[in-house]
Amino acid sequence: MKFFFYLLPLFLGFSQAYSNLDLPAYSQEITTISRKSLQGMFGSSLDEQDRKIMKEASPSTIVRMERGEPLTIVDVIQLHRNGISDETILQYMKFTRTTYSLSQAQLKHLQHAGVSQKVIHYMIDTGR
Repeated sequence: MKFFFYLLPLFLGFSQAYSNLDLPAYSQEITTISRKSLQGMFGSSLDEQDRKIMKEASPSTIVRMERGEPLTIVDVIQLHRNGISDETILQYMKFTRTTYSLSQAQLKHLQHAGVSQKVIHYMIDTGR
């Protein structure tokens, strides 16, 4: 019990120091940093030419990626059709920790669109 009383002033000192933080502003700052990190990751994944192609071909995919949202089946197909590498697609899926539960129809749609087995297998594995 004595030990607690020795630690109490130390705890109170820390709590007073942190009570001056503006937590909503601090939270907003972290969110801004996270978005910048995401945009940095996204920017390094796609070069300017790929980014321009995707912006013209599928603006909703670019917006979704910039927001860090999961890719839809249509997004994956659009990225593939526009020459974005499997590695870039997989890197983004891993970064967003997206889980897919693909139906047979969705699998066939991905296969008929020519999406690589590597990407399809990764998507299947996320749902297990």
